[in-house]
Amino acid sequence: MALCRSPFTIYPARRILTMDRTLPVADAVAVLDGRILGVGDTATLATWGTHRIDDRYADRVLMPGLIEGHSHLLEGGIWDYPYVGFYQRRSPDGSVWPALRSIDAVVE
Repeated sequence: MALCRSPFTIYPARRILTMDRTLPVADAVAVLDGRILGVGDTATLATWGTHRIDDRYADRVLMPGLIEGHSHLLEGGIWDYPYVGFYQRRSPDGSVWPALRSIDAVVE
């Protein structure tokens, strides 16, 4: 019995970095309707049901996209330019830059 009732796609890759301690690397990812079903080896994923193999990433290394939610990396460099943000900010020299909550405020 197949685990997946709908046909899905398996994308083999040279290496997949999963960011998961229990399976840090894999060589294939199964996808259905733009959503990842699972990662592992092609042979195991193929047992899940009707699938097709798409080799477009066979010579690539894949990894999850990284979303930078909060960082101070640019904190120093941003002050080379006028601050035009939605929230009030304090610059490194201690001055307070006002919140600019409209396009008109930014233009002004």
